[in-house]
Amino acid sequence: MIQSIFLIYLLSMNTEQILAKLRQIRKEKGVSQEDIAEQIGVSRPTYLAMENGKQEFSLQRLEKVVKFLNIDIYDLIDKKDEKLNQIAKAISEIKAKIEEIEKKIS
Repeated sequence: MIQSIFLIYLLSMNTEQILAKLRQIRKEKGVSQEDIAEQIGVSRPTYLAMENGKQEFSLQRLEKVVKFLNIDIYDLIDKKDEKLNQIAKAISEIKAKIEEIEKKIS
């Protein structure tokens, strides 16, 4: 849930930058637009429009892309953006604490 909130925040901050980073990672991993489109349940033209910012990503679809590419959402942020880095660090710490508590009560 915390990661979802962070994704929404990221998309509201600088969609172009996030999508460019997503495209870069996809290409580096050798994954086609068609592969991702199939994974998230859309056509290739629809995914292309999403990746190019012509159509909005739903939060669920963006989460599926991140999962399919086997990356962390924090890989999508500009490492030079101090504010985003601070937020990402805080969220990571909260996530780790939540996981620790879940393990204790399991």
